[in-house]
Amino acid sequence: MEEISTRRPQRMIGMADELIARRQEIIRVILLVLLAAIATGFFTDILTNWIAGDPITIVQKVILIFSLVILIITIYFALRNYAGTITQKIHFEFMIPFKRDVAEMVIPSGEFYKPLAELKHRISLFLSSKSPEIADISKKWKETIEQNKKTIEDKNTISKLLKFLVDLGEFFIFDTLALFSNRSLSPKARYMPCGWVRPNYKSIALKQDKELMTLKNNLLFRHLPDQVPQSIKFLEGFKFNRKPMEKQVKSDAQYFEFIKRGYGALRFTISPFPIIMPNNSRDAILLARYCGLLPEDLVIIKIPFLLTVDFRGFLMIRKKFAQLFAPWIEDLVDAINDNLDWQHCAQHDMERMVVELLGREV
Repeated sequence: MEEISTRRPQRMIGMADELIARRQEIIRVILLVLLAAIATGFFTDILTNWIAGDPITIVQKVILIFSLVILIITIYFALRNYAGTITQKIHFEFMIPFKRDVAEMVIPSGEFYKPLAELKHRISLFLSSKSPEIADISKKWKETIEQNKKTIEDKNTISKLLKFLVDLGEFFIFDTLALFSNRSLSPKARYMPCGWVRPNYKSIALKQDKELMTLKNNLLFRHLPDQVPQSIKFLEGFKFNRKPMEKQVKSDAQYFEFIKRGYGALRFTISPFPIIMPNNSRDAILLARYCGLLPEDLVIIKIPFLLTVDFRGFLMIRKKFAQLFAPWIEDLVDAINDNLDWQHCAQHDMERMVVELLGREV
């Protein structure tokens, strides 16, 4: 995608403020524990001196060692309990409109929904490639249209059409993520387009021929090597992992993730159950109007996907996480929402879009 918006008036998630408040609370608790330990130590020392008359007795040593152990355990549990976890599950919907054409899969032209132009371009390139899977995809597509199927289900084996749709969703999620990451982690991204101040992030470069090799199992990445990101910048300390869909069950959904070992991960999970939208549904009617067609002229497929933000452990109380990781993750969530999510397009900009659509009909 050539242009990507990162502007949003209200955050979808707000981790940074929560982490800063949590860190301040932890510091207060530790100070209280230390003060209590010092006070207890003085009291114990005075009491044992008064009883034993000798400040270096074995009893005093045992008491001091015991006090030190209790102090360490107390601080550890204070850190562990107050560090807590950050777990956010954000649901998105990616819409793919096809013309109701038995012969081939064609994306119509349209406005307002940002991925439309890019979808048209990418799918056209893929179908004109020499991919051996195209014949199977086209055959399954023809059956879907002719039989007017309401769902895309393959209980026994995964059809090439199902794999193509899931891989298409993964392709666009990764492409959006790659564009956002490369821009937000560049040296000139000290100030994001919205105007808020961001740190100079430390990043690493993950490349397709090394860390991202498993992405080549994606149909589009495999057959459009010159049209996809060859590398992606990401926060330092994260590693890439991907799991393909092997069967159409919820527990075997396809995902890719960026892991910070020992602390957590950012995971994008693509639903293995693409939904064919009914012609009379609100989403189908609205998207058809964007394309200048009737709902019955389109086959609109919805691919839900989930972004899971899951971090835990002592990383959470470090100032670095609250000031570096958390703001960037917030920006990432907003960028995915602004540039890919159908519901954001259908609801957030509804008033402007309705005015423009009505104006054209007058």
